[in-house]
Amino acid sequence: MKIDPSGLDTTVCAYPDALMGAGHMGYKVSGEKRTKGVYPNNDYTGSTAVVIEDPHDNGICYTIETTKSQEECLVECRERWDYVATYNAIFQNCTHFVVDCFRTCGLPATNARFPFEVLDSIVDYQREFGKVR
Repeated sequence: MKIDPSGLDTTVCAYPDALMGAGHMGYKVSGEKRTKGVYPNNDYTGSTAVVIEDPHDNGICYTIETTKSQEECLVECRERWDYVATYNAIFQNCTHFVVDCFRTCGLPATNARFPFEVLDSIVDYQREFGKVR
């Protein structure tokens, strides 16, 4: 994927209606139309993880400033999770995916159980430095 060097942004979203009300989250980098998140390939208790475009439209989203290297890292991290990681609805899910990729790429995120808790941790830190739009 080509990264746009001007106006680099990453958007992270939490979707409240997904997974029977527990929620879901994903992110997109500059130039992408939809967020991508991690899902189970077969079942929710130990299948291979697959990273796909999120089918949800009712997300609460925040856009944060990122550097070119952070965006490239976020794309690489997503590729690393796709068909390599093992999905588990409790121990290795969409929140773990976002936290792992953000931390790996130098963007603070707090481990939390639910998507909105992770989203809040990302946004709170970025607001401190004026990087949320």
